[in-house]
Amino acid sequence: MKKIWLMLLVICSVCAFSACSDDDDEKKDGGIDEECPVTDVVVPSPVAAGDEVTITGKGFAETALLVLGNIEIVATFTETEANFMLPYNFEPGDYKVILKQNGKEWELSPNMKVTAPTRALRVKEIVADFKTYTFTYNQKNQISSIGLYSTEAPDELQTYNIEYTSDELINITGDATFNLSLQNGKVVYSNNVLGDDYEWSYDEDDEYLTYGGYYEIPYEYENKNLIKLGDAYNSMPFEYNKPELKNNLYLVDIIFISKYMILGDELFEGWDYHFDMIPHMLNICGNRSENLPSHITDGENAKHEVDYVYSDIYKDYVSEITYEYYLEEDYLVSKTIKIIYE
Repeated sequence: MKKIWLMLLVICSVCAFSACSDDDDEKKDGGIDEECPVTDVVVPSPVAAGDEVTITGKGFAETALLVLGNIEIVATFTETEANFMLPYNFEPGDYKVILKQNGKEWELSPNMKVTAPTRALRVKEIVADFKTYTFTYNQKNQISSIGLYSTEAPDELQTYNIEYTSDELINITGDATFNLSLQNGKVVYSNNVLGDDYEWSYDEDDEYLTYGGYYEIPYEYENKNLIKLGDAYNSMPFEYNKPELKNNLYLVDIIFISKYMILGDELFEGWDYHFDMIPHMLNICGNRSENLPSHITDGENAKHEVDYVYSDIYKDYVSEITYEYYLEEDYLVSKTIKIIYE
């Protein structure tokens, strides 16, 4: 009996030694005990969801991968940096940072603490039936380029690049070239390559736009809302019957974008419309409407009922706008615009 117990003890000892050896071999093949190929690592912490993040070090491979917790991150690598953008809706928390490189993985130190976003959402795309705007941003979360294409000709992309030369000047290049002169954060002149200046004017309190742009359009505000766009010969009244409908707090002013994309461009005709549209996209036209219109009347005196859907994820932001009107007595037309955030 003693011999049997002795044999069992020997077998257990051999198995335990074998398991430890396997663990050691595994660590030598890329476990946490093997020296990480990236040295002088600096992991920023805390960082906010929606921010651009850079982990620095020496020895990153371009084919490396990053994992936060158990979430793989889309990152670009140089020999000395790993760069990535945390999604706006990334869950706040404390995350282990795992580097995967050359078939092995290492835990970088310290952990990365992710906090709630420090900025408002950004518009990624605005999509209507026949037009789509796309937006890209610089590190200051300013719009750096705007793309516009038609669904009928998706390969014919128009691009407008935005350069913030100073607090008083914005340069637009690409499919159009012009400058925007600013004063107190608002556009006061738009200047094209021919040297033509188009003035933008504001009310006596320097808050709301009253006149301006390439098409010299009058704007009329009342009770903090835009109630008329255009002159007596070509105007577009807005009605506000639902005070619970709040405009997006920041970002692109969706009233002007949706007006052009859905209702047509009676007030913004021809290829020069971007002279007037881009300043509204850049939010440099003074205060915007506090509310959203429940009805809009177009240049042909057709009244459009407007319905809005607010995002399930981003509660204060409109994700869908629908316009309905009768083209003929019994022919109801419905048009929708979708706003995609990031």
